[in-house]
Amino acid sequence: MRKKWLPLVWATVLAVSVTACKGSEKQAEESITGTEQTEAAMEEESGDLKPGDEISGFTLKEVGSYDAIGGETFYFQHEKSGAELFYVKNDDPNLGFAITYRTPHVDETDTNHVFEHAVIASSEKYPSKNIFFDMAGKTYNTFINAFTYIPFTSYPVSSQSQEQLEKMADVYLSCMVAPGLLEDERFFQREAVRYELRDLNDPITIKGTVYSEDFGMITETGNEAFRNVLQALYPGETAANVNGRAHMNYQGLTYEHTVETYDRCYSFDNSLILLYGDMDYEKFLEFLDKEYLAEAEKGNKDLSQYKDGKTEPGYVEETVYSPAYEGDSTENASIIYYAADLSEDSWEQLCQYQIIGQILSSDSSILNENLREAGISDPAFAEMVFDVEKPMFVFGLVNTDEDKAQTFKEVVDKTITEISQSGIDEELVDTILKTKEIDDYTAMENTEVFTDQVLPMVSTKWAVEGTTDFLEDSQNAFQNMKEDKDQALIKEFGERFLNAERKAMITTVPKPGLAEEIEKEQADYLADMKASMTEEELQQMIEDTLAFDQWNASEMANSDFTIDVKDLPDPEPFAEFEVKDLNGITSYTSASDLDKISSNQIYLDTSSVKQEDLHYITLYTLLASELGTEKYEKAEKDNLLYQYLYSLSFNPIYPGEDAKDNHHPMLSIGWYGLADDYKQSLELLVEILENTDLTDEAEIKRVLDKYLPALDQSRGDGFALAQILGFSGSDMERRYTNYLQGQEFYKFAKNVRESLEADPSYIEELREKITSVRDLILRRDNLIVMNTASQDNLDKMEKVSEEILGALPSLENGAETYDFPEPEKNQAVIVESSSQYTVAVSQLEVPEEFYGKYFPFISAISDRYIVPKLRFQGGAYSADAGYSSDMTKIVTYSYRDPNAKETIDIIKGEADYLESMELTQEDLDGYILSTYSVITGPEGNLEKHMTAMEYHMYGFDTAGFLKQAAQIKEASIEDKDQAADALRKLLEKATYVTTGNQKQIQEDKDSYDIVTDYRQAD
Repeated sequence: MRKKWLPLVWATVLAVSVTACKGSEKQAEESITGTEQTEAAMEEESGDLKPGDEISGFTLKEVGSYDAIGGETFYFQHEKSGAELFYVKNDDPNLGFAITYRTPHVDETDTNHVFEHAVIASSEKYPSKNIFFDMAGKTYNTFINAFTYIPFTSYPVSSQSQEQLEKMADVYLSCMVAPGLLEDERFFQREAVRYELRDLNDPITIKGTVYSEDFGMITETGNEAFRNVLQALYPGETAANVNGRAHMNYQGLTYEHTVETYDRCYSFDNSLILLYGDMDYEKFLEFLDKEYLAEAEKGNKDLSQYKDGKTEPGYVEETVYSPAYEGDSTENASIIYYAADLSEDSWEQLCQYQIIGQILSSDSSILNENLREAGISDPAFAEMVFDVEKPMFVFGLVNTDEDKAQTFKEVVDKTITEISQSGIDEELVDTILKTKEIDDYTAMENTEVFTDQVLPMVSTKWAVEGTTDFLEDSQNAFQNMKEDKDQALIKEFGERFLNAERKAMITTVPKPGLAEEIEKEQADYLADMKASMTEEELQQMIEDTLAFDQWNASEMANSDFTIDVKDLPDPEPFAEFEVKDLNGITSYTSASDLDKISSNQIYLDTSSVKQEDLHYITLYTLLASELGTEKYEKAEKDNLLYQYLYSLSFNPIYPGEDAKDNHHPMLSIGWYGLADDYKQSLELLVEILENTDLTDEAEIKRVLDKYLPALDQSRGDGFALAQILGFSGSDMERRYTNYLQGQEFYKFAKNVRESLEADPSYIEELREKITSVRDLILRRDNLIVMNTASQDNLDKMEKVSEEILGALPSLENGAETYDFPEPEKNQAVIVESSSQYTVAVSQLEVPEEFYGKYFPFISAISDRYIVPKLRFQGGAYSADAGYSSDMTKIVTYSYRDPNAKETIDIIKGEADYLESMELTQEDLDGYILSTYSVITGPEGNLEKHMTAMEYHMYGFDTAGFLKQAAQIKEASIEDKDQAADALRKLLEKATYVTTGNQKQIQEDKDSYDIVTDYRQAD
């Protein structure tokens, strides 16, 4: 999987939420301790390990801590092989392993990415057609993937079983030392590019997994903008090269060039091994030494020629066009990046700049205030970008127009000048720093903290600087910022950016028709290729194509890495909770073992709102999240939000008939907070809901202008849209939420904005309508509140809930009726995309005694049928057959798929394939492992308590769920025919949705009951 930098912006479409700035998806939070631990306690837990100690060929060099996840850190070097190892030891049972290599991008043919795919296809020790998918489908894993970042490539796996983790690590390491790719070019042809011809009269075509992935992002302006700014800052340098460009450089993407990546980078003395969690690390180190490192010779890889020197001073300003298709939107679709090279600064300084970027990204920051004064309401951010060869600081403006570039630069320069002289509002700085405390308390709610935070943070600095102390840098940076009362560090940053020797401002503008030009260039290239070939050469290409097809369709799997199903633990019971009546308010509480933090949810009954007024609920929550109130100006309210309503979110829900008394629409409001602050949190929430200031028409226009581009689903995530529409087929709640937050709401909000512009009196009508809808919602009738915190805090919190929520009015309004009919079973939606996303969803209907036994067969179908057919043969970047986490739905999807009709036909053939599948009990046991791991996967400490309470509110049968989870382990070959019969019935009732490119969908329009073009929102 290619990893890319993403800017910190508001891009929420399906939920309106307010979140403290936390950085891009690959930047982890720099934070202070949320799990306090003394040095003496650390020494006792680590067995008095100290630098110089030796374990299985490893010498311990450094000991430290990363308090945000309660971790001790140990940095080892393996003397014989030269491998380095970094271990984060904490009490997390979800264990992690990864091996990372420095892999500078020597060009933009995407060979690092291709090699990442192909190297984990097979090894001498574990021969297979694709050992990665063998492991994904037949192990007790909680995570398995591989990532290509710009400076490095990493291969991580996670499991709640150390035995399983070691076996998966063995597979990955075997691929690193003796990959099948070096002996069989077909792995390259499958994963990279191959030229196909099946008949002399046919055109030559080009296929390949990475090629499809890269081509699938041809119209993603954000990717183009990121590359454009690197190209401008670092012209001619290695630092300017990015991944994801195979679709533009396929002519230079060859097998020989890809294998050079292995020769250049892949040896243990150019690697960093990462371990994580509550494991027997001495046993793991022994395994690494014995099986791989003790006999390994140092490769002495010299990558110095790819290490750029200091970049020449200068300033670059450009407008660059990015590909778009005819009919794609260009209004509010550009991206402006104003960036400075800060690669000469220390990483501790860079971490400080990241915190400053978070402060400046706040909606109430001086940056956004100055932008609003200049008439710019588009989403803006400030971001320290680490995971590149040369770290840079970027100010960005997204969903904007190119004519705002100069104004944006002037505002940024003005802002930075003010910061260098006067600093930043002290209250805002303190607020953002205080949110770090909640960040730390909730860090472990992310059950993939190893792959999301530890791995990219540690690997990034190691790859660029050669050290593994990024976590320490981030902690020190936060402490420095906290102690910097006179804001000397903030002022220093201002001076540093102003005086940066190398800067660039790049405006990236989508150009309709440019995507078609690129497609034509490729078609002409392939046509010229064919014209230049002799008939003998063409016949050879046909033979090669057919031979590859035969190999690609053949089966060769491996299961030598599984553990025994009998060793799987029993499903963990749901958390206990209490339900009380607080004078008409229903209170759910569940005691966690976290002392200071709470997770909170409130459900307001919205059933009195007429169907034609439902969109005002979403508009109301959007404005409430953005505007000031009668008591607080916007800036003050925003500061309070960060402190008391952390990650505030508003979502419409509609529990089904199983919820009984709760079977009605609701507005769900959730947040994290310090338990001691619960009263302030509730008071602030009521103030926001009750007294949002709707008098400033200009501010309402600003909010709508800011969010309208992101609300347009034709420009958003096509895969997410396909999922939403797919689940809507059999789920009334999904149809309800999609109506309130989907394309219909976008059209409604767009109409509101146009009416405000056209009719001066409309603001009064709008205000009255929003107020009347608010009054129907903000009441105590049928109100539900959920809290999870320590038991001592819960007792106090219940009293606060009764006091504040009990004071809300009670209304005698009757419930409205709603009509959201089931959509067509086969539908396609045209969006701005170069490829397709197809999702098929079936509501599970099988006998109770068979329920859990069904799911391992779905995993088998995914591994043996869906992945080979859609990914390896069909060219989709990703594909899977699986199930919803509550085991109520079967879901099959394809992702970045060049096809549409063919994909649906393949999905509809799942039952027939299962019926004819040759499967042994040993094979099935592997699928039991992966299925069980998905269904019983780890949950955050707070999350598991909230899940138990929410399931109860929904009327979900948790006892039945546990029974079904246990049944997974009982699946046998004798159940296969029954599973096939059940699946056949499900597929007949399934909802099939494809979103994607206009040309492909129109070609296959007869496969759908209805085709809708979301680009024509009017």
